[in-house]
Amino acid sequence: MIVPNDILVRETSDGVTVWVSQRLVMDRCEIDDEYLRVIRVRYKQSLPASWQAVTSQPDFFLGAKPGKSWRWGRKDGQYYYDIDTIPNRKPACYRDYLPTKEELLAEVDERKLSRSRERRAALRGALVAIVQEITDNADVRWLQTQSGFRIDLSICREYARALAWCRFIRRTIADGDYENYGFSGQGQFLTACAEILAELRLSNFRVTTSDSLRMKLRGFPTDEDDQRKWIISAKIGNNNRRIVGKYPVVDHQTGEIYRFDVHQAFMLMAYANIDGPQKEALTALYNEQYVPAICEIGEKPVSERTFCRSLTSLPNRLRFDVFRHGEDYYNKHYLTYIPTRELTWAHSLFCGDGSGLISYRYTARIFDKDTKQYTEQTRTRNLYVVMITDVASGYVAGYGIAPEGSSEESFTIVQQAVRMAVRRGGSRTMFEFVSDNAPAFSKNESREWLATVFNRVRRIEAHNSQANPAEKYFRLFKNAVLRSCKEFVRSSHNAAIGGRANTDNMSVYDYPTYAEAVAVLEKRIEAWNNRRVNGGESPAERFARKNPACAEMDAHQLRQIFGTRTTLTIERMRGFVTPQGATATCMYEIPDYAGTGAETISRATGNGYDSRVQVVYDESGADLYSLGGRFIMTCPPVAKASLSYIEATPADRAAREYLRQRKEADRQRPAEALDELQRTSEYMFGYGYDEAVRFGLQKSDINEAYEQTITITAADKKMAERKRRTLERQEATAADRRMEQENADIEARYLARERRKFEKRQLLNK
Repeated sequence: MIVPNDILVRETSDGVTVWVSQRLVMDRCEIDDEYLRVIRVRYKQSLPASWQAVTSQPDFFLGAKPGKSWRWGRKDGQYYYDIDTIPNRKPACYRDYLPTKEELLAEVDERKLSRSRERRAALRGALVAIVQEITDNADVRWLQTQSGFRIDLSICREYARALAWCRFIRRTIADGDYENYGFSGQGQFLTACAEILAELRLSNFRVTTSDSLRMKLRGFPTDEDDQRKWIISAKIGNNNRRIVGKYPVVDHQTGEIYRFDVHQAFMLMAYANIDGPQKEALTALYNEQYVPAICEIGEKPVSERTFCRSLTSLPNRLRFDVFRHGEDYYNKHYLTYIPTRELTWAHSLFCGDGSGLISYRYTARIFDKDTKQYTEQTRTRNLYVVMITDVASGYVAGYGIAPEGSSEESFTIVQQAVRMAVRRGGSRTMFEFVSDNAPAFSKNESREWLATVFNRVRRIEAHNSQANPAEKYFRLFKNAVLRSCKEFVRSSHNAAIGGRANTDNMSVYDYPTYAEAVAVLEKRIEAWNNRRVNGGESPAERFARKNPACAEMDAHQLRQIFGTRTTLTIERMRGFVTPQGATATCMYEIPDYAGTGAETISRATGNGYDSRVQVVYDESGADLYSLGGRFIMTCPPVAKASLSYIEATPADRAAREYLRQRKEADRQRPAEALDELQRTSEYMFGYGYDEAVRFGLQKSDINEAYEQTITITAADKKMAERKRRTLERQEATAADRRMEQENADIEARYLARERRKFEKRQLLNK
């Protein structure tokens, strides 16, 4: 490549000489600097002493010596060589490697022409800059909002630029200032302006020559408002090209003007699709319904493109998509919503999200497939954090941190964050939670667990991250308290070059360890929670003002949040719940195990021999649930007795006595059950309770005969009383069933009446 300093043209009494730089000679001829130094000395020594003395000057060119090669000179500290004196003898043939003298002169001429072009470009650039500076945005606002026309903003801006050019050209010509911009005459100035405007192609101001520019300027008004009206195209706002809806239908008898014309009537009736559930494509509606109907009344159908554009316009979709697509679609896409104000109380709404924050270093084990061995490498990773933030106060109530070397947003760290939020909130009611659709929040396990913590859990719609307040708080947290950390080098927020750290001078060992990064994060979260915003309250102070409806979480809910979960079989429980893998002290008592306790567990689990129960437990107790989530009972911790009498405390002795009595009571339950079974069998064998009722006897008569034929003991009286209560429950159940049947009949009659109304409305619409 030839650069501008490589060629030097000198005009002297000896004629025109062309000189090439030493850089170009060395590059093309592959000569080193030492060789050129030697030939410069030889050429200098061949000249008279007067010429040799010239070399003491900063800039010089040595005279010619017939028959000598490598005539040279120096200018601006660079050596130059006369192209005519560079030897071209074999084997080197140096001159063949360089451009010819004619080529070098042509290169110089081309650069002079380029400088002329650059001058023209500079003049045009100056004009563009001047007009851009005087372009008035007030013109844009007037054209956009006060012109009376609905004009695109881009068109308004083009109109404003055109107005600025018109005002500039007219003023410049009137004042004769075109010479100050480097133009010799008015014509040259107008020509330059016309060339620029031809390239710009501004709306309603298309010019190609100076003559067309003059014609445009002849009609340009002097008043500012008239100028703005003048620039607006006459095509804007006219109704000439409109076909659909241009001539509404008129009732010639009553004079009523209907809202729709004949085209719209046929189009929209076909589009509404009120006759069936299946929806045909717009092309099919056009060819099969609209065209035949419009041609039958003697009208010319519009094009298929116009047909589709009209039906898919927003006003038509707002009015008729509810009939075509259904109410659910209409409610989700078109129905207006209720704007909300900012929250007042803490605990009303929590939000959650995850992001990578502080960078840290860690040691990773890498498996080498070639050597079949593990190697250790020090790498960096962003500390991935899930934050739970109270929306009303901006308080970071809880956070969970991914394990070292992981950036996975898992359910485990969501649990960590939520549990911390519950503790910091004083274990009080957390009314609502919102998050994005990340798997850590949306999987079944996460949804079910979050439902035990918050009264209401919802997720934002897909691709609508702005609806999650956590996005805002993460961005503010990063910019407010993390931006100053040297460990905070990368962020998805403010990802432009100005928001990113320069890590060129950081080695991997400049990053903190995982534990150090966690400590920095915890410190920064505390700084965020306790900072005063605009001199007012801190998020921690606002978080203390909780919603008045907040209440203490009950023990069952707290166990669901903080407790451990497991599954146990009901086989061989022997009156206690002992979670597998738990410590020896983790043991819970099933209340009235041999009596109602076992029966309750069995009924809840389906009476199976090897049925299983879910156990949620902590130090305060254990809650039993069926596998379907049905609550069964709460089992208190067992008060264990001491194994040795000498170590027994009064509490141990009391526990031993309680457990002994419980054991004896359980031992008596089989005998009591057998006795009750025998008496029941004797009664049923003698009378056949169900058969007697079917024969028409009254229950009171049966009970009376029963008491007369049996020796009534105190225990028997209790049994009879239980039987009477059973009969009363059966009667109550039968009454409830009759009531349910009556309610079902009423509902069926109501639905039938509503169905008849709907069918009547359909007939009227047809």
